[in-house]
Amino acid sequence: MSRVGADLIEAFEEMAADLRGEVKAASYEVPADLLETNRIPVFRRIPVRKPDH
Repeated sequence: MSRVGADLIEAFEEMAADLRGEVKAASYEVPADLLETNRIPVFRRIPVRKPDH
């Protein structure tokens, strides 16, 4: 399995445990203006890092 795949599995397991009340996952406050629709194209222009092989 790739490192990204393993990270995704770990993240989903942590989210599931949080939803079941088994652990308290970290949370973040996101400013209201951060995810406005006019900013979404900016996010899409961020280059995606290629995995090191």
